[in-house]
Amino acid sequence: MDIQFKSNSNGIGSFFIEKEGRQIAELDFEVKNNLLNAYHTG
Repeated sequence: MDIQFKSNSNGIGSFFIEKEGRQIAELDFEVKNNLLNAYHTG
């Protein structure tokens, strides 16, 4: 089980964990004007 990462060129992305092919955790974020906003999803 590894923490994975994805993002796009607009500064929006997420960290997520998959277990047995199923996503079990996610933390979405946005980087704008050198500030990082994190949005925890349940």
